[in-house]
Amino acid sequence: SSFAREFFLEHQLPFRDLEPGLIDCCRRGPGGTVPPGELTYDVLDDSARRMTSFLETGPIIESFFLLSVLENLTPEVIDTLRISRLDHRELVAAARKKHEQIIDYTPPRVFDGNRLCIESFSPGGQRVIELMMREAGGLGFATMDPRHLLLALLEHEGGAARTAIYRQDLEPKKIHQHIMVNLRGQAKKDPTRPPALRDRMSGILVTILEHSSEEAESDLWKTVAEVHLFRAFLNTETFALGLFRTAGVVLDSARETAADFKPGDEPEPAISGGARSM
Repeated sequence: SSFAREFFLEHQLPFRDLEPGLIDCCRRGPGGTVPPGELTYDVLDDSARRMTSFLETGPIIESFFLLSVLENLTPEVIDTLRISRLDHRELVAAARKKHEQIIDYTPPRVFDGNRLCIESFSPGGQRVIELMMREAGGLGFATMDPRHLLLALLEHEGGAARTAIYRQDLEPKKIHQHIMVNLRGQAKKDPTRPPALRDRMSGILVTILEHSSEEAESDLWKTVAEVHLFRAFLNTETFALGLFRTAGVVLDSARETAADFKPGDEPEPAISGGARSM
């Protein structure tokens, strides 16, 4: 599974070197028989029964399934791990630690009814939300949409969005101007800063914010950081994303940068007073 691959990569384990060995373990035997002679029905049955019993003791999630598999490997597979210089006991301990981190984790909740839970965002994430509201209000928009989020991401110093743009030898300021050309035609004369409420956001913006919580969950991060907002924006097809593309941004490259950017890589600026009361 993708979780298992990420686990192996996180612990710098030679997954690609190990995989052929495991396949060979299932193919070798007298005369190259499939399955190998030592991999009898009794051995498989015993391993499967132990794994099934283990799974009954906890929640059926990927981390627990991986732990159950590692706990109940056949002796032949354990030998294959040893040949690949992998300590079975260390693997089990690492998988157990990872699983415990996951079951103790609660993803950030971005909405409580109609209210945006600003406390669920990191300082950098809060700064983006504040900038988004300011951009919408400055143009007189009563309802915020993904274009205002994009403008906020472009303004936020040191985040994943600006990093992705600089890596493509582009200027955030020019992209900002490109987005503003589209927005000014709909601007109102009376600037009004919209409150941080669900019903003052377009449906697709609400979807992006909800997806940002899922992105934080994938990092086991307790708050939604700027990079989570950027990933959610990039992975949701919107008119704003199209504007980002027509401004010259290569989206696949931006997604790669966002995927590599860790929440802790971003400098977390203090935001202006009163942000927590939005």
